[in-house]
Amino acid sequence: KPVFVVCIEQRLGVACMRLGRLGQDKEIDVRVESLESHLKDIELVIKLECINKHKGKGCIFFMARKAIVTFAIGEKYQKEFENFKPSIEKYAQKYGWDFIEVKNLFEPVDDRRFIICQKLLIACQEWSKKYDVIAWVDSDMYITENCPEIPTPAPGKIGICIEQLMHHECIQQKVCERRSWQTNAGDYYKRYNFEPDECPDWIMNAGLMVFRTDMAEEIRCMYDEMVEVVRKIPERAENGTLNHYEQPYLGWKLHNDKSYEIIDWRYNIVWPVYRCMFVEPY
Repeated sequence: KPVFVVCIEQRLGVACMRLGRLGQDKEIDVRVESLESHLKDIELVIKLECINKHKGKGCIFFMARKAIVTFAIGEKYQKEFENFKPSIEKYAQKYGWDFIEVKNLFEPVDDRRFIICQKLLIACQEWSKKYDVIAWVDSDMYITENCPEIPTPAPGKIGICIEQLMHHECIQQKVCERRSWQTNAGDYYKRYNFEPDECPDWIMNAGLMVFRTDMAEEIRCMYDEMVEVVRKIPERAENGTLNHYEQPYLGWKLHNDKSYEIIDWRYNIVWPVYRCMFVEPY
């Protein structure tokens, strides 16, 4: 009979819960074969025996170590984050992710605009090495109870959401008009000194990003470049304040490097957009 080996560095209860779902999905029995301590973490080694459709097919299944991270830097933001923190904690527990609340900058900055740029550095810390995947969420994001598990991007890719609602241009146009938002991606990037011809035809929403920690070196280089690019962005344009410091750079960079993977827009929908689509009458 084929043997499935699963190594999980997670809490035992969560691990067994997830394995139970796996057993149902794959039509296999789940049996705890051994439990041993490994580098202060729990390493659960489980042998799974196939029942029917996987007969004769042995494989190794590895459950990635994952964390969800946000910034709550400063008393004001820590207080506001208390409104959203329980939903993130509950979500992390549901899927066996670790939750990390960062309360201090990773590195000193000489410009407040560089603070949010440090979201990239969550994949480059010493503690990051214990994870395979780290998801960034803005501290004003509320995760709904029916939200599925955030997907892991393919090797060499960073998971992002874009502001193309259900891929329907008419809905996107209507929402932007009602909210006085820009509808043309080229105009958006041009405001931040990027040539539209070098930019994607979509605008990413950097409030949720999914990093693979095996890309830490590339992500660190991206951060260093981003700081220099953001330094040259004026704080104001003719039609208002420019407050998307890191977001236009990331859209431009990921597009040109072809290092992005688009995940479902519903993982990161701005509340006024949702309200405009489903609550307010047209």
